[in-house]
Amino acid sequence: MPLSASDWLRIDFRNGQSVSGRLRWRARQRVGITLSYPLDDVTQWLAAATREAGDGDGDGLRPRAPRFACSCPADLFVYDRRFDVVVRNLSQGGAGLVAAITLPVGTAIRLALPGLAASLPARIRWSRDGELGVAFDTLLGFDTLAAWLDDPALRYARA
Repeated sequence: MPLSASDWLRIDFRNGQSVSGRLRWRARQRVGITLSYPLDDVTQWLAAATREAGDGDGDGLRPRAPRFACSCPADLFVYDRRFDVVVRNLSQGGAGLVAAITLPVGTAIRLALPGLAASLPARIRWSRDGELGVAFDTLLGFDTLAAWLDDPALRYARA
């Protein structure tokens, strides 16, 4: 069912919280929503459901960008060595990978995604059972991420 102006929407966040509001505009798979009430502290809404001690912000909430499921080949570089990986999910802040290698947490890598002009510097956050989690050194721009997710020709382009 297509959305139309003035429809009421509810957004459920992965951390269990939700907000509601009225649709004001939509264009090219994007929407504008007027919320029912103001959000005083946006970090509370974007934080993951888990709390972590010692992250330096005092309240223990860890902001987490939404992950988008995908399945595409990519190249992971450690120094001058290249490894084939499969990207399972991607966010502005990092990626989940399937890999035939195990790397120590903190290892500096570069991830070359098909369709992006430059490889992304990142660090290994976790490694287990043939999977790696990486955190990008710099956030991937939302427009870049959205275009990449929206266009299969970009995701599967190989240089």
